[in-house]
Amino acid sequence: MANTTADTLRDRVRAAIESEREHLVEVGETIRLNPELGYQEFIASQTLADQLREAGFEVEKPYKGLETAFRATRKGSGDGPTVAILAEYDALKGIGHGCG
Repeated sequence: MANTTADTLRDRVRAAIESEREHLVEVGETIRLNPELGYQEFIASQTLADQLREAGFEVEKPYKGLETAFRATRKGSGDGPTVAILAEYDALKGIGHGCG
């Protein structure tokens, strides 16, 4: 069976994630171990913004009047598609990060 474009892309994404596995787990643990209520996610917001900045993104923070919101953009090398990711990283009082 021939390797499709989707298969190739999936393999590239998996390889990229695997190469950063340790670092990604560390970032996730920082957020998990510091649960913050909605609109008070200062550690999570700063951690994610810093990681994106280090990866070459331009980070606008605060964004749209929300101190813990940010927008990170990076221009690609071509006219390819735009990708958007929305993340909510607030925790529930007394529970922590219990929503997945």
